[in-house]
Amino acid sequence: MDRIVLHDLRVRCRIGAEEQERSSPQMLRVQLVLYADLGPACRSDRLEDTVDYGAVAEGVLRLAEGSSFHLLEHLAQRIAASCLEQPRVRKVEVAVAKPRALFAARAAEVRILREKGQDKERGESE
Repeated sequence: MDRIVLHDLRVRCRIGAEEQERSSPQMLRVQLVLYADLGPACRSDRLEDTVDYGAVAEGVLRLAEGSSFHLLEHLAQRIAASCLEQPRVRKVEVAVAKPRALFAARAAEVRILREKGQDKERGESE
């Protein structure tokens, strides 16, 4: 399966286990690996035959900036679900990094891998 990778998408989000962490937005870094069959786009050179990763990035920004989360895990799951709404995306890997989350580390990061239909099988909800 082919991949489209979005590196270091910077989003501002109210996130943290403690109330004071969510009092103002923090900068997070998001990496997406979108798995899809890119063969049609390779042959046609047409945007409608591929994943519009500009639209994907815009959706991630809207989701993160318009919400408040306690956990990176929950934000990553919501991002994955939004990516899987794209018709051509079959699988997505989402990494969300929170710089300076820990004193002794540059960042804390959560990585998840989700496939179309997986949420329903797991019985997960948003």
